[in-house]
Amino acid sequence: MLTGKTQTVERLLPDIVSGLEVLLANERARREENEERQRQWAEMSRRRDLAKRRKEREQKRIEYLRNLVELQREAADIRTWLASLPADKLESEAADLGRMLAWASERLATLDQATTIDAAKATLNGLLLFPELDELHDPLGDPPERRGYW
Repeated sequence: MLTGKTQTVERLLPDIVSGLEVLLANERARREENEERQRQWAEMSRRRDLAKRRKEREQKRIEYLRNLVELQREAADIRTWLASLPADKLESEAADLGRMLAWASERLATLDQATTIDAAKATLNGLLLFPELDELHDPLGDPPERRGYW
């Protein structure tokens, strides 16, 4: 007969099983926490990518609008300059000036055509700057800036 602190394996088996269950539960909880962190990281990464793409698209929108305004400004300047020229003296001017005036008139017509509503609609259709269904929309808004140096 054994006395003291020795026990049979059969008597310890419930404690061993309970210990293993606790270990497995802890491992499962740790794995689930890691999976949740990875899921949150992937979601934040996706949202940051959307924000970056929205910012790039906004820059393209601004660039397109500035270009359109610049074309209209150039057309207005040419129109003003042509209107300021004395009509009675233009007919007697040298051939070079006459060709330049014809070229300026053609440039004005080209600019006017490029800045019409129809031209803007045709150009915008291919650029996808203002889509009806915005695949870059984030209902939660812009994500916070990335922290850390990595």
